Amino acid sequence: MALSNRDRIGKGLELTASGLRPFVERELKSRLGANWERTALENQRGPNQSVNWNDPQILLSVLWDQWNSVFRESLGPSERSLVSELKGVRNQWAHNEQFSGNDGVRALDSMERLLNAVSAGDKAAEVGQMRMDLMRVIFDEQRRSEMRKKSYQPTEGKPQGGLKSWREVATPHPDVASGRYQQAEFAADLWQVYLGEGTDEYRHPTEFFRRTYLTDSLRRLLVSAAQRLTGHGGDPVVQLQTNFGGGKTHSMLALYHLFSGTAPTELPGVEPVLQEELLLVMAPQHPLAHKRHIVPKDLVRQPFVLFEAGSNSRRTIEEFFARQQITPKVVTETENVEIIKAMVRVRLGISVIPYQAMAREVAAGQLACARIVGQTLTRETGWVHPRSARLPRAVVEMKRMLDVVAPRLKLLPDETL
Repeated sequence: MALSNRDRIGKGLELTASGLRPFVERELKSRLGANWERTALENQRGPNQSVNWNDPQILLSVLWDQWNSVFRESLGPSERSLVSELKGVRNQWAHNEQFSGNDGVRALDSMERLLNAVSAGDKAAEVGQMRMDLMRVIFDEQRRSEMRKKSYQPTEGKPQGGLKSWREVATPHPDVASGRYQQAEFAADLWQVYLGEGTDEYRHPTEFFRRTYLTDSLRRLLVSAAQRLTGHGGDPVVQLQTNFGGGKTHSMLALYHLFSGTAPTELPGVEPVLQEELLLVMAPQHPLAHKRHIVPKDLVRQPFVLFEAGSNSRRTIEEFFARQQITPKVVTETENVEIIKAMVRVRLGISVIPYQAMAREVAAGQLACARIVGQTLTRETGWVHPRSARLPRAVVEMKRMLDVVAPRLKLLPDETL
């Protein structure tokens, strides 16, 4: 789930309090002596009321109230303005007020400046990264908005002479040209296909994929389903939300035919669906997350959390390491991609997993991913098919091939080993 601007500001206030506390306590002790806490908190609590020094409200209020007597010697007027501004931001946040993107950028920028002023560089860097991430979100939305506006602008100007008729450029389907087109046959019917009825365009897997253009969205849906059914990630529930005629039934038919037992070689355009790219994944705070280009030598001595040995993904990763003559430092391995992501988030190590398995966390800012310069890591996915009395052709062909090559396979180790 993507972070809201209010969530970002709440996290920023936590980091601000964490960075301010050592500075505030050090200055108060230096200026007020042994009774620094009682003196500093005279206006901050009622009788017998305890104070939480991790509360950004307490720290900002003490900074403001004790400015002349304590903090004016180490901070300047611009920092005092930042304190005043952040007191207002904290009050808005505490009263559940909403923040625009620009409000969020300004608040995070002020937090970053104040933290730098008190030499809390690590916390300032984290807040600065949050600000940059928010700016990217804003810029992406502005870009998409401009693209939408341009796509709706009417084409102006006069058409050139000598252009061919659209009928010559885009030839209608023979059924349409001959007048045999029927509206009822155009609408897909999943139940009818299940019964083995209807036209070949919908009933026969090969014909269906030959006439289907695999858009990016449909391709992602098929990849996610293949991942889920093979236990390598994928969403357990997918909501198909489109207007009437948007392709919901067509998408379900594509899934039905993909897992019908028909060999992938007989489904035009499906082969790339059964391959997916593996990307480097790390925590957003990891040093590699801030590099513009990651090359293989950057991975030397990095701790890795990897899939268990013997898996398809692990073989692809090990082949890459072998080509680059890198001996990875594997801190742990598991077959569960969710466990891998959790370990990466807490910075136990970095990993290499399919992008579809981490897309949601990357969009939410919980993980960062990158390609390795000059390297393309892909793995093939598999699929399951319904149990039936007849083996699918793909299984038959695989058995035939194994019967041919099995005598030449060396299945036992040498006696000397």
